[in-house]
Amino acid sequence: LTPNRGDCLSIYGIARDLATALNLNLKEPKPFKESENVLGIGRILRLAAEKELNGLYNYRAIELKEEIQTNLLLSLRLAQIEGLGKNSIENLLNYATHSTGVLFNAYDLSSFSEKDEEFTINLSKQVHGETKVSCKDKLLSFSGIFQNNESRCKDDSKIIIIEANYTDPLVIADAKIYHKDQDEKMLYRSFRGSEPKLNLGMDFLLSIFEQIPNLV
Repeated sequence: LTPNRGDCLSIYGIARDLATALNLNLKEPKPFKESENVLGIGRILRLAAEKELNGLYNYRAIELKEEIQTNLLLSLRLAQIEGLGKNSIENLLNYATHSTGVLFNAYDLSSFSEKDEEFTINLSKQVHGETKVSCKDKLLSFSGIFQNNESRCKDDSKIIIIEANYTDPLVIADAKIYHKDQDEKMLYRSFRGSEPKLNLGMDFLLSIFEQIPNLV
């Protein structure tokens, strides 16, 4: 394993490297099949993306009927890797990233949109190649660098927008010095190369969500 590459930072990445080195077939997880009553992303938001972004994106909307709790086994696994977040949603995202290598952000819808109000999330390419994620002139995140604290999920969040993202590591290397605000753990992974197979991470995360009651 190469310690300075992103593959060594996830279970899936390590398995892929070992499969290549030992000439073994890597068992790929089955795609997640969404239920008919899942909250459609098109009913919640619109996306406006500039051309030639240096990254990939995948979005889902989740509605929480009540506060959720992280189970003990998952919490213990996260504690071992110093991955415990501020709430259960962050814990689930961190666990999915640890397992698949895919980077996630989770936005609290109420932090940038009024109830029943139409809105658009904008993905815009910045001067150093990084992508700015915003809504109504409100900064949500710079992909692979940091997420605005005001947009983060809280214990009482009702509707959250899950974003899986990937940014070219060379872009991160060029752009990071121009950002005073940085998420060290996020930057560590994106700089070394996070997993670009976003469906892999999103399907894994949704399969965990599916096991939680009172969640759409």
